[in-house]
Amino acid sequence: DSHTTAGEVARELVGRLGLARSRNAFALYEQRGAQERALAGGTLVADVLTRFENLAVEEAGLDDSPDSGWRLCLRLHGPLHPEGLSPDGHELPFLFEQAHALLLRGRPP
Repeated sequence: DSHTTAGEVARELVGRLGLARSRNAFALYEQRGAQERALAGGTLVADVLTRFENLAVEEAGLDDSPDSGWRLCLRLHGPLHPEGLSPDGHELPFLFEQAHALLLRGRPP
């Protein structure tokens, strides 16, 4: 749907990943390499994707690295609340992957 918001997508992903009962907050982010920015909950995802496409056309041939394109990702939004994290649940590996990615980009969590 062209009227789907970033908040709706984030809630759907949180539900499908089994994170709905988490004390941690998650949001949809736009990311390109080390650049990362949270999308406001009311942002239309179609508008963001259109902007990504326009930027890709403008930047065609300028940067051919695999990390050169923009993407959407679900990230922890706000402070980490480690209480209640189960070692057997989906949340801990998800948060570990996020922390690992930040370290690789030189931005410790």
